[in-house]
This record gives sequence, C-alpha cells and structure tokens, in this order.
Amino acid sequence: MIGTDPAETADALDQKAEFAAAELMRDLDSRLTQTEAENSRLREALAQAGAEHQPESPAVARRTVEFFLQTQQTDGPWESSGFMDDRKRAEQRLATRRKNMPDLEHRLVRRTTTVAVEVLDDTADRAEGGTPQ
Repeated sequence: MIGTDPAETADALDQKAEFAAAELMRDLDSRLTQTEAENSRLREALAQAGAEHQPESPAVARRTVEFFLQTQQTDGPWESSGFMDDRKRAEQRLATRRKNMPDLEHRLVRRTTTVAVEVLDDTADRAEGGTPQ
C-alpha cells in the first residue's frame, strides 16, 4: 500500500507497475493472436481467389519516360548525362549547362521504354513433365 514510508511506497509502485505490465502483455498477446488468425484467413482467401481468377488480358504494358542531357564535344561526339524522370528538373539543368558552357551545343533528350509483361500458361508443359520455355 502507498504510505508515508518511501520504501513501502516504492515497493507498492513496483507491484502496481508489474501488474499493469502483465495486463498490457496479456492484451497485446490477445490482439496478436486475433491478428495472426485474420492474416491466415486473408492469405487463404487470396490464394483461393488467385487460383480461381485468370487474368483477362495476358499482357500488361509498362511504360517509363526518362530525360537526359547531351553535350556535343568539340571533336564531334555527344556525351550523355545521368537519367532523370522529371522533365522540369532536366530543363533547369539544361539551362544551367548552357549558361556554364556557352561554347558547346547542348540538348534535352527523352527516352521512352515500353515493356510488355505476359503471364504464360505452362500447365501443359508441366503435365507432360517438360519445362516451360
């Protein structure tokens, strides 16, 4: 019990803190168990949905656009800078480069890359014991 004796007060506070910590740990353990059960249920539902659902479109196109600067050297070839995905930033760098090196030719270049990602059906190959190609 909390009283006027500092030692008794410290002991009582320690006991109270231990009790509160134990209650908190039980509560957290209960929540963790519930969360793990929910995660397992969701994983199972996702696996089942994935097995039942086949994509309608076999190919997904992914497109990236990058910008870079080129500077023509006095002997003719163009040297490239690193790639940037922000056109305004590339234009600012081009303006700075033109200001710092006015005697050379500079240009802004855009590179667009499109990649098609396709899911291949290899069930026939697996059924025959072969490997997908």
